[in-house]
Amino acid sequence: MALSFDSICAKAVEPVYSTKVHSLSIHPNTSFVFEDFAQSKRIFSGKEKGHVYSRYANPTVEAVASKLAELEVLGSNQQARAYLTSSGMSAISTCLLAFARENKRIMISRDLYGGTLELVDKIIEPLGMEVEYIDLSDMSHLKDVLSEKKYDLLFYETPTNPLLKTFPLKEIHELCRKHGVMSMVDNTFCTAYIQQPLLQGADLVIYSATKYLAGHGNCTAGVVISSDQEKMTKTFWPALKLLGGNCSPFEAWNLNNGLKTLSLRLERHAANALALAEFLEGRDAVQAVHYPFLGESSNSKTARKQMRLGGGMLSFDLKGGEEKVASVMDNCRLIKNAPTLGDTDSLFLHPFSSSHVNVDPVLRAKSGVTEGLLRISVGLENIEDLKEDLIQAGI
Repeated sequence: MALSFDSICAKAVEPVYSTKVHSLSIHPNTSFVFEDFAQSKRIFSGKEKGHVYSRYANPTVEAVASKLAELEVLGSNQQARAYLTSSGMSAISTCLLAFARENKRIMISRDLYGGTLELVDKIIEPLGMEVEYIDLSDMSHLKDVLSEKKYDLLFYETPTNPLLKTFPLKEIHELCRKHGVMSMVDNTFCTAYIQQPLLQGADLVIYSATKYLAGHGNCTAGVVISSDQEKMTKTFWPALKLLGGNCSPFEAWNLNNGLKTLSLRLERHAANALALAEFLEGRDAVQAVHYPFLGESSNSKTARKQMRLGGGMLSFDLKGGEEKVASVMDNCRLIKNAPTLGDTDSLFLHPFSSSHVNVDPVLRAKSGVTEGLLRISVGLENIEDLKEDLIQAGI
């Protein structure tokens, strides 16, 4: 059949490769073409595997998800499945909606990123779910709550954002298993290079891949990973597909580029953060420093048992409250004020007026987010330059 000019312009074309490509290709297409009607029936009915629509699955996205799943259980005989989402918040919200079904009761650590707490307060609870806020620094509190009612899920971070509190992964997950509660850990601050919650008994691990996994401030994505492949394919994936929180191929491609240097970056992030935390401890303007590998506190001992490195995040309380915080942030020349973390350059955040501004004041106070608290995502710069920047800014 001879085609006209218009038809040739409009039709899809297939790339021709004489040899294999070396880097991951982006597949930005929305849909996939079936060989015939019979194949489309088989694929839609689940009798045959195949790509249908990029909201369901996409080759680029799946390739990166497989790499992340492999990293999460590296060093064990476990197999894991991962799904990429459009953001860390998409990963969290999809999990909460997918897995809190039987009792509609969930336990949430009160020490969480402010956006997560706001999601629970404004979206999850109004849907009719019963939420119990847990203080995981007191394990007896968790034991008491678990013995009183049947819960579907526990969601927490370790280390926490922004106080860098650490909680014992194995002990928490053993308690959850004993009471039939699914455990879900936000491992954004660490990544699997520093700690592997699945190997410590967690049921689900989630990430804001925007942060350290991608690492360059040019990608927005989330990840959910579990060793329970059946639960992921039969419960999580249908929720992800129908809620529409899938990751785009371009973001997955950017994420893969960041993963290539993940271990190298984290080694430098952690070395700089520890050095900066030790430096800040000796400054008169600083009231307290929060970093997982600092000193010999119970928090540090827990961290060292389950983390390879202390990570690149730290926070500290400044004497003088918000006025002092504003002065330091405005006078720093190298460290920038930006609401993210895990980038190659160092970034400030004042949680009280930004990430936790919409959190219930009582809950915010209990979690230790004060007006004088300042968080730093420590970058890859020369450590002496970072110290000098803080000194000239008034610390």
